[in-house]
Amino acid sequence: MSTKPFYNHIAGLRGIAIILVILFHLNATCFPHGFFGVDIFLVVSGYLLFLSFIRSGQQLNLKDFVTKKILRIFPPLVILVLLGMTAGLFFQDFEDLAYTARTGEHTLECTINNYLRKTQEDYFAPKSLETPFLHMWYMAVTIHIYALFAIGGVLYRFIPRKAALILLWLIGLASFGYGYSYQLSTLLQSLHLPSWNQITTISHYSTLPRLWEPLAGGAILLLPLTSSRPKATLLTLLGLAAALLPALYPGDAAGYGVPAVVLGTMLIIRYMPESSLMPLLSNKFLLWVGGISFSLYLVHMPIIAFFRIWYQGITEWSDYAIILSLSLILGWLFWFLVEKRKIAISATIVMWLAAFMLCYAGKKTNGFKEYLFTEINSIEATPYDHSQKCPAGTLSNKLDNRYILYADGADPSKPAPESDKILLQMGIRSQQPSVLLMGDSHAMMAHSGLHQLFQNMEISGAYLHNIVLPFWDKEFHMNAEYFSNRTKAEAIMAWLEANPCITHVIIGQYWLSRLNEPSFIHWDHTREPMTPELLNTAIRGFIGRIHAMNKRVILLAPAPLLTTPNPMKYVRHALRRGLTPINTAPISCTRESMRERNKEIYPMLRKMEEDGLCAIVDPSEGLPEEGAFEIYRNGVFLMKDDNHLTPEGSVYLFERLRPQLEQLLRNTPAATPPVAGTPTPGN
Repeated sequence: MSTKPFYNHIAGLRGIAIILVILFHLNATCFPHGFFGVDIFLVVSGYLLFLSFIRSGQQLNLKDFVTKKILRIFPPLVILVLLGMTAGLFFQDFEDLAYTARTGEHTLECTINNYLRKTQEDYFAPKSLETPFLHMWYMAVTIHIYALFAIGGVLYRFIPRKAALILLWLIGLASFGYGYSYQLSTLLQSLHLPSWNQITTISHYSTLPRLWEPLAGGAILLLPLTSSRPKATLLTLLGLAAALLPALYPGDAAGYGVPAVVLGTMLIIRYMPESSLMPLLSNKFLLWVGGISFSLYLVHMPIIAFFRIWYQGITEWSDYAIILSLSLILGWLFWFLVEKRKIAISATIVMWLAAFMLCYAGKKTNGFKEYLFTEINSIEATPYDHSQKCPAGTLSNKLDNRYILYADGADPSKPAPESDKILLQMGIRSQQPSVLLMGDSHAMMAHSGLHQLFQNMEISGAYLHNIVLPFWDKEFHMNAEYFSNRTKAEAIMAWLEANPCITHVIIGQYWLSRLNEPSFIHWDHTREPMTPELLNTAIRGFIGRIHAMNKRVILLAPAPLLTTPNPMKYVRHALRRGLTPINTAPISCTRESMRERNKEIYPMLRKMEEDGLCAIVDPSEGLPEEGAFEIYRNGVFLMKDDNHLTPEGSVYLFERLRPQLEQLLRNTPAATPPVAGTPTPGN
């Protein structure tokens, strides 16, 4: 087996991997699992690391290793951050530029994977793909792996070889088990076997759950060789199928496809040189792409991100052709001008300092808001006013130390000292509140409109300013029990029982988002796929208990929805591009579109109303019967994002809902017995 074809098939494999990654970032709908290309890279890297170690007589020259590996990666990384931040000054809105500055800073510190793990909830969301350094988490993981390999190579001199091999196997198995702990716990629960409570998957940004992949690359050297071409061809075919089919599979393979991809990559690397399939990965195009794959990986994401930002998405085939062409051209230029050159460490340090200072300045100035496009950057929505606290003692909070209605951002393990820390005033202050508003962030956006409405009606109310859900929320990366747990739910019920002056409870929720959650999590942390039936049972249980207290429940459902995530940035960006008049269609909502998007929600909530559990106030009635609800008029925003009203928008909408609300709030509920068959929430 000659050296050249041996490396050719690895270069071709890298070419396939980077193509998969680019296709995923271009269109995650058509290529939902192209990110498996990263796993191919990790296996290849592990294989080459261990191969080099063995060929050097299992002796690691630390100086040479740092020079050839880490210092080869670092200069291109630094230059990319410098260029990306410079381009961001022109292409990005100040909000995005500030985030780019933070991610750039963490990229230079090789901690971006941990930063994204804490801040980036959804790697696959369209907005995520407007982050030019989103892909740099992989470079941080790679540098961490190289550093661990260097440490291991030094320690190997002092550890018996058999013990070192056992240790590597244990690390690999532990890494695999840790990375798949969520899937394992789910599997054990489905088989009704003892398991541990785990409500979130292990972050794909983390280094530890990925260590087994480069170790699997090293294990390739343990696979037996074969001189049989048919056998090698068959094993290579199996490898190609295992590596590529999960990446092209349209179904849900994200959680379980990596082992197949890793195994397939191992088989390809080991057996393709002796198979008749070698020309598949040795064609000139794949070899060229594989040769520049590192530079291509670095540049493709900023190109995609800035294109998405400037043209508000990628929609036409011509867009894809332009991005692919630019990526290949600029990837080759970056390889030729940067990666191929041996940049001195002194020059790298100077560029690192320049890049870091630029990122630091961007972070501290909120994306240079006061220095770039100042007139355009001043176009923002009015913030919510949380200054109107209810007077102390407005409502009873004497619940025998069970008062755990803590404010947003507080420590959930400590009770709030006073109710006025979380209760906001609505309406007039001279009366005992008779109406309580609670729910998620959609309740917060209703606060301004209801406050104005209650003032006009001369009634008093209070807004419970924390997250109150009648069921588990999505799998937050933070403490999920802060958002919903049985103790908190029971304390809320006891608190409501202790305040008979509250005759009406208004609940604002993002109902559609709840229905679209991947799983329903019960109070005991068991999970099952979310269904309308589960959601219906949870909501009925929650409002049924309030109804049984002789309190009228009013559901605000649903809220206006847009297709554009951030209308403020949309407007600012259009003005920066000189697009006047601004096309307001993407930031407008019609009554018809609102009802169409919530067609699964309406029947569920209407049935609860028919059963006498609640009354429904439909915000779509506040939209124009014909025409659109334009959320940007005369320099004022009526919505701050795709599903939250601004204070002005809240006042505008609830003024039009006044007839519905006034009729409901003027009527004090008569004593009614609990509705038969109403379930307990969380059961």
